[in-house]
Amino acid sequence: MGRFSSFGNPACAQAQRVRESERADIAAHLHDSVLQALTLIRASAEDPARVRAIALTEERELRAWLYTGHSQAADSLESAVTEGVGGVESRYGVPISVVVVGDMRPGPGELALVAALAEACQNAVRHGA
Repeated sequence: MGRFSSFGNPACAQAQRVRESERADIAAHLHDSVLQALTLIRASAEDPARVRAIALTEERELRAWLYTGHSQAADSLESAVTEGVGGVESRYGVPISVVVVGDMRPGPGELALVAALAEACQNAVRHGA
């Protein structure tokens, strides 16, 4: 065996097991979310707005899962904003771009601001052209 082999090196073997476990988790999540989305789309095939809303929701959730981890909205103002706006996207099937600079653990005031932001987005989608 070469000098870079993981045999006999517990740290390399452990790192490889962790990577394999992460890959298995990703594969399972993708499998489940894609199957669920396809089932919902098939059931909503006659309603293009519903299909678009399902696709937006699934895309947003998959991107969040892949690129930002599994953070909870209560732990992150950015996650709370993204989740609040995502709910409007899901209801109306209209994509909304979110840009958040910085992050913090939200308190009651910040969560009230997130609710107001989601309401403003909803009003813009409902009343905008």
